[in-house]
Amino acid sequence: MVKNKFLIFISPMVLFLGFTCFINNASSNTKTKTVNEVHSRNFTKHLSKYKSLAKKLSKQGYVYCINKDADFGTNSYPVIPYSNKEKKLVVNKKVRFKVQHIWSYQNGMSVNLISKNKKYNSWVFFPTDLYNIHSKDRQLKPLVSFAKKIFYNKVKNNKYNLNKLSNMANKIKSDKERKLGEQFVSQFDYFLFKKNNFNTLPILLIGNLP
Repeated sequence: MVKNKFLIFISPMVLFLGFTCFINNASSNTKTKTVNEVHSRNFTKHLSKYKSLAKKLSKQGYVYCINKDADFGTNSYPVIPYSNKEKKLVVNKKVRFKVQHIWSYQNGMSVNLISKNKKYNSWVFFPTDLYNIHSKDRQLKPLVSFAKKIFYNKVKNNKYNLNKLSNMANKIKSDKERKLGEQFVSQFDYFLFKKNNFNTLPILLIGNLP
């Protein structure tokens, strides 16, 4: 699964520090702005930067839900935040959403989501405010949890644990979940050792880092 042993011991810490800072900066810089500031007309030119990522996520269909701490606002100008009552309802009922667009500015990113019943056409912050429903699956959740331990160096980032992650995916009984698990391991390897940015963030880690 991992061909270059040298990368195993050198790259992870660099990636860990770099990407963790990237996520934290994106979150902190965006959270300091009001919803209306983030989605003002001046931001429209920044839709193109992550167009390919938005397209990739959109193809997955209605597989995203809103995290309980999400900044959840309407797709309008100006953006109007949904009430806490409405957001709680969406979170508790696990309303399914599909990705439409990703909007970026400096270190801040937001994603435009539409619900399956078309009732909600909204914006939330990316990647913290949404999650892929499969990341909470009973068979896949342990895989995601162990990958996070590797990413945050809570277990040694070495060939043994990376192979363990792969074996965990291979042992999943359900064909559908096993395929998703194997895809996740492949994405995680690429993200960890070759190219780590929002475009390569493994699908099941969206909303699960930190």
